[in-house]
Amino acid sequence: MLVQLKTEHLQQKIIRFVAVGILLTGLLLSGVAVFQIYYETQRVAEQLTSAITASLSQDATLPENDLTLSAYRVLVSSIMMTLVILVAGIIFITYKIRPLLRQLDQSNQQQQLSEQRIHYLVHHDQLTGLPNWSQLYDSLCERMSEVEQQKDQQLAILFINLSRFKVVNESLGHDAGNQVLMLMAERLKQLARPDDLLARAGGDEFLLCVKVTQGEPLIEVLAQQILDSLKQPFELEGKTIYLEATIGISLFPDNGVHADALLRHADAALTRARRLGQGRYQFYEADMSELNREKFELETDLRGHWSVTNLKSTISLR
Repeated sequence: MLVQLKTEHLQQKIIRFVAVGILLTGLLLSGVAVFQIYYETQRVAEQLTSAITASLSQDATLPENDLTLSAYRVLVSSIMMTLVILVAGIIFITYKIRPLLRQLDQSNQQQQLSEQRIHYLVHHDQLTGLPNWSQLYDSLCERMSEVEQQKDQQLAILFINLSRFKVVNESLGHDAGNQVLMLMAERLKQLARPDDLLARAGGDEFLLCVKVTQGEPLIEVLAQQILDSLKQPFELEGKTIYLEATIGISLFPDNGVHADALLRHADAALTRARRLGQGRYQFYEADMSELNREKFELETDLRGHWSVTNLKSTISLR
């Protein structure tokens, strides 16, 4: 795609160069025409001067009518020739530039389409067509700014994970797993409202950003609808696959005022929901971050202790 853009850009440069060349040719022809007028005028003037001088020196009567008519014919002839050159130049320029301008316009349109296509690929998941993590983050920040201006509104982040998806990939292959993901995306699209933001976070994880009125039980209802929908069997290549989903939920501004915090807290709520069992949703609670931090520190200490013990054992064996 990038190579195509470079080629189109080069084509535009060539077309512009040719167009400028044709324009300069037209200007040159116009200059020649102006010079022709000037030259013919000077020639007529010289002829008139010579005729007058010759007549005076011979003390003869000046044939004014014949001389004037001759000069007039020469002047008209030069003007007509100049006009022919000008018209020919204008016709030539018009004939050559119009196709070039049309090609340039088509090339610009192709480049715009290519740029739009690149922008789409960069910000969307190629498998499901949904916005990817990058687009989700930018759109989430925009929606947070909108909700900040509306005191009775809040934003809910639903972090959706499909349980046992790894088993599908390992037993049926990645192609079957991709088909499951596409079916999952279609079911989520049917549940999402037109102004909701649905994105694929990666793997078997999706995020749904929903704007609701504070106190409205829409989030719980929507979360349960998602669980019920994904609990329905997936028909795939003559096989029936049963899967379940787990959902972690964080709220703006209650659970954070930054996009990073909201996403991190939704992930923490998802982790808690997985521990409690499949097929359920869990709202974020303040103690989840503390537990995750303690777990991380404990795992780090254990890994460090194991590394030191293993190193001592290796040294003693040597």
